[in-house]
Amino acid sequence: MGHANVGAKSVLLLVDGLYAGVHGTSSPKRWDCEPFNGDWTSSIFASQDPVALESVCFDLLQLDDDYRQYPQMAGVDDFLHEAALAGDPPSGTFYDPDHVGDVERLVSLGVHEHWNNDTERLYSRNLGTGDGIELLRLDPATGVEPAATQQGLETYAYPNPFNPQTTIRFALLQASHVEIAVFSATGGYVTTLFNGTLPAGGHDVVWKGTDEAGQPVASGAYFYRLSAGSKRAGGRMILLK
Repeated sequence: MGHANVGAKSVLLLVDGLYAGVHGTSSPKRWDCEPFNGDWTSSIFASQDPVALESVCFDLLQLDDDYRQYPQMAGVDDFLHEAALAGDPPSGTFYDPDHVGDVERLVSLGVHEHWNNDTERLYSRNLGTGDGIELLRLDPATGVEPAATQQGLETYAYPNPFNPQTTIRFALLQASHVEIAVFSATGGYVTTLFNGTLPAGGHDVVWKGTDEAGQPVASGAYFYRLSAGSKRAGGRMILLK
């Protein structure tokens, strides 16, 4: 990570999270936690900071609570502590990949921190409390219009994160009574965006980041719940000011 031909150059690093398994040699498995909700992880992560990138992936891997997984074991993120504090690491190691012997210590290779909690999943720059990691979620990356399926509702909010407004897009197989409500990360009611009947097809509903009284809400994570007849769907939105 600290070699001059890698760490000292501007490199866009990618983590392939399209499918995830318990071990590298095992079959991929679906994840039950939000936002995957019983589906494949279907994600790609990108950063120019290798330590921040792997810190985020480490936090995500710990969400899938399987005792067989290495991220659940003690000390598995020690290398991230070492990399973030490479100039004065906890182990006391003299890191110098570019010379024979101990000549020039590495400096910090990036930012290592954990998110605030497993629900909001925000880091110090998201929260405005520091200059650490800022996690930006693009969902979906392609911006493909949702399609109604026999399995249920397909929906997403875009852009996400957003400021000042985001659009919740969804599609109906048939005319239905639709209600869309927004809640805070702690489950508190914020506002209702729509409550009425819509025809079959694709629809857009805009949220301008305000509460029921029309007042702007604070930065942070919010959730929307979409009900259409007997079907339910929802998603997370992050407001960044």
